[in-house]
Amino acid sequence: MIDRGADGPSAPTLRDYAYAIWRRRLVVVLIAVCVPVVALAYSLQQSPRYQANSEVLLAQQNLAPALTGASVPLPQEDADRFAVTQAQLARTDPVAGLTVKAAGTTETPGEFLASSSVVAAPDSDFLHFAVTSGSPAGAVRLATAYARQFTQYRSQLDTSALTRARTDVARKLTQLAKAGATKSRLYTSLQVQQQQLSTLEIVQTPRAIVANLPTSATQIAPRPLKLAVIAGAIGLLIGLMIAFLFEALDTRIRSADALVEEIGLPVLGRIAPPPRAVRGNAQPLVSEPYGHYAEAFRMLRLNIDFVNLEHEASVLMVTSALPGEGKSTVAANLAIAYARAGNKVLLVDLDLRRPQLGVLLDKASATGLTNVVLGRSSLEKAVVRVQIGSPALPLKSVGGTAEPSGSLHLLTTGPLPPDPGAFVETVALGRVLAEVKEHYDLVILDTPPVLDVGDALALGSRVDAVLVVARVNMAQSDDVRQLRTTLVSIPAPKLGLILTGVPTLAGYRIYGEPIEPAGTFLDKKSVPPAPRPQTRERREQIRP
Repeated sequence: MIDRGADGPSAPTLRDYAYAIWRRRLVVVLIAVCVPVVALAYSLQQSPRYQANSEVLLAQQNLAPALTGASVPLPQEDADRFAVTQAQLARTDPVAGLTVKAAGTTETPGEFLASSSVVAAPDSDFLHFAVTSGSPAGAVRLATAYARQFTQYRSQLDTSALTRARTDVARKLTQLAKAGATKSRLYTSLQVQQQQLSTLEIVQTPRAIVANLPTSATQIAPRPLKLAVIAGAIGLLIGLMIAFLFEALDTRIRSADALVEEIGLPVLGRIAPPPRAVRGNAQPLVSEPYGHYAEAFRMLRLNIDFVNLEHEASVLMVTSALPGEGKSTVAANLAIAYARAGNKVLLVDLDLRRPQLGVLLDKASATGLTNVVLGRSSLEKAVVRVQIGSPALPLKSVGGTAEPSGSLHLLTTGPLPPDPGAFVETVALGRVLAEVKEHYDLVILDTPPVLDVGDALALGSRVDAVLVVARVNMAQSDDVRQLRTTLVSIPAPKLGLILTGVPTLAGYRIYGEPIEPAGTFLDKKSVPPAPRPQTRERREQIRP
């Protein structure tokens, strides 16, 4: 996802991240859809759970101030501690056992405590009881019993303290009466305390009061819609993480500029993916001669003419680093573009391992290059003519003589040899290439990828120039570096690079008859159009 610039790797931009997500959109969408679907299916299989809530009000009471008639306010920190203590008291086994018994359920105290909770409300004297059950009625019954049993248990604790104190006072009074000390001050004081304790038992205020009991329960599980939304967000996040992980592990060169810089050759043309109308057809200049896709090959022809002024190459070898980069399609359409420009062109299929030109141009032939090299057929019989339609430009008169229209001829591989590597190094093949060079204005050879086999390296000394085809988003970084090293070993000059699979930035609006672009060259500037390849006689005439 990181492109290499002139100064080295550059930090990814927001646009790079957007492209990465778009490239991995299937992964992102698949995970973002599957995760909530799985969560929804799991949710629908769950048994429903219902929750009921009740509330208890805590009343703080101090016996010493009550006995003395004084009022001592409880500090706030002690009040908070008192509420938390009462909540913990409600979570004890005795209270849980009383609740289960009162509700008439088969749960154990431990199971009940696991499905319930008690929380002290902040800044208030309320305890919130929550109970979960498999039925609404069961949840309401348990929540009601829980609040009531806790208040009763809390009341029993408070009453038991007064009862014990009053029992102790009564025992001491009995002992003093038996000793005949009924007239003593201690006996009188104990009688007063006995009366006060009896009064406190009568006017005892409960320290826990049921404030609110449930009338209905709310379903808390399953929540399919809520769970699906949460799972969808989590799935989207996971999908994005996996997409970026794939991008980080993917070493393919995504940027056309980075690919050009790695290979080190000038760009001759950028070929977009073919439109649906000509997809699977290697002759867009014939089926759609004025479309944008065909225009890209005419631009490519002009750029090749421009860089070929110095080399005057008439035998061009088209190759690539790996299979599937579109070299055969480029070779076929480039040959058509030159033929429609008025040149006599021969297209030779020298990919003796996976020949494609016969199928692409619908000119399959049993007789081909191997028959000519072995002397079993003449060149005239092996070469087939390809119909290319009318020339792209109207005919003009030059010196009173009509300029002839171009033609395209195809020389297929013929029977494939058992050892293609040795075949391309034969002297007989060199003689055939020298012969076709004398009869045609331009010869285009479609050769195997240079990183797969060594056929293209062996042919490097028998051609005038090399055209390299590279597809964006396909070549790995190591493959591109190896391609650059391999191209150095080919003695023929490398005219430039043809990028495939790159969407064009702008199209051509054709009005009326087709017009050749005035100049779309490497420097992107408008310069006079370069002359097309001519016959040797014409080249001799234009030389100074």
